[in-house]
Amino acid sequence: MRSEINFFKYVSMEEYYNDYNIMGETFLRFETIIIIGDAMKRLISIVIVLMIVALSGCTDQEGSTQPEGQTFERANLNLDGKMMSIELTPADARAGENITAKLVVGNTGTENVISETIEIQAKARSLNDFFANLALTAMSDEKKTMTFTTEFTEEIKPGMIKTLTRIFPTPRELKGRNLAGNYDITVILSVNGQKVESKTVKLKLGSGVPRDIYNTQEPASTVATTATATPAPTVTAAPTPTPTPVPTPEPTPEVVTVDSYIFGWDDVPGKDDAKLTEYLKKGFSLDWVDNAKIEKTADSKVINLTSDKKYVSLELVGDLSPDVKLKTSDGRTDTYILVFEKGKRNIYSGKFKTTKILGSTFGNTKIDINAGDWLQWQNYDIEETYTIVENNGKLSNQTLSSRINYYFNTTGTYTFRLFYPKMRVAPPEQVITVK
Repeated sequence: MRSEINFFKYVSMEEYYNDYNIMGETFLRFETIIIIGDAMKRLISIVIVLMIVALSGCTDQEGSTQPEGQTFERANLNLDGKMMSIELTPADARAGENITAKLVVGNTGTENVISETIEIQAKARSLNDFFANLALTAMSDEKKTMTFTTEFTEEIKPGMIKTLTRIFPTPRELKGRNLAGNYDITVILSVNGQKVESKTVKLKLGSGVPRDIYNTQEPASTVATTATATPAPTVTAAPTPTPTPVPTPEPTPEVVTVDSYIFGWDDVPGKDDAKLTEYLKKGFSLDWVDNAKIEKTADSKVINLTSDKKYVSLELVGDLSPDVKLKTSDGRTDTYILVFEKGKRNIYSGKFKTTKILGSTFGNTKIDINAGDWLQWQNYDIEETYTIVENNGKLSNQTLSSRINYYFNTTGTYTFRLFYPKMRVAPPEQVITVK
């Protein structure tokens, strides 16, 4: 607001106007300065808000949850390995808790892998606490990173896989500031001393009191202030207040191998006559078959064993997946399966079961069969080719494009995983129990 002007001090109106214009310019300049000052205050406030947002990590965009990685040049090209999958648990980890890294490592070379080195680098990317994040921006990459190295001596044959597990702690606080936030976990794999691959996954640590079941074994402040921590390869669980009772170990069940093969359909009459007659004597007490006449019909669908008025008839029933129907002259019957193996038709006394794979997963996650049975995996995803891998190497890897059969003649538990190109999730599992 302008001050009042005393007109009586002016001799003429010209002096008044001259003086008034000078005063007006002064007031206008003063008002302009005020307006500019207000604008600067608002601008500074905006800049401060943007700085707070940036430094607090709120603008940090979570990248893809899929692993990012690289392969290293190898001096020995016959020696190679690959991390098929990386799983970090718990999914809702808090700062200060232990993380379990489960790695599925495959031997993709032609030489046996007899030792593995897993190096885990945990690097802070952004922190939820403003002041902790502010301190983080001034840190070097070395100080932002914790490193844990573990040596394994698992033998992995070419084409096989093994699961390796490593537990590592996470920092909880730094000078009273919680270290919850976003981290990059880089896993580097070496086999037989040769570095082959690295992968980086994202890890988000929440705030809150660490849970006992996931508690770290070291004081949080020690971990947080150490630039590089290399713990011992074996991480033991936290001691419990009371001793845990040791369960009585159950006896390991005896492994039994059963051969349900009877004879080759195309080799009777012929070299498998004795196998067929021996089976009939043991299974049906038909001693007369030693002197029986063995004939096959012209269409190769029926085999007859005859002696006087006694007979055994075996007939192929069905087209795509035929069964063999047995009938004796004394009224007994039975059914067998026919399996095509390397272009030959073979007869087994076991059962034939099927299981489908659809949508990159197993249709049945648990299957119980008897020793001597056959299982057929059927691929319903026409455009996808899968690799079925038994976790403990009990059988070689199976490539599935349409359908494959496997003869389970040994008792035990078989755990399979399903792999396919461009897989970005943990492989699904199927457990088959053979009794």
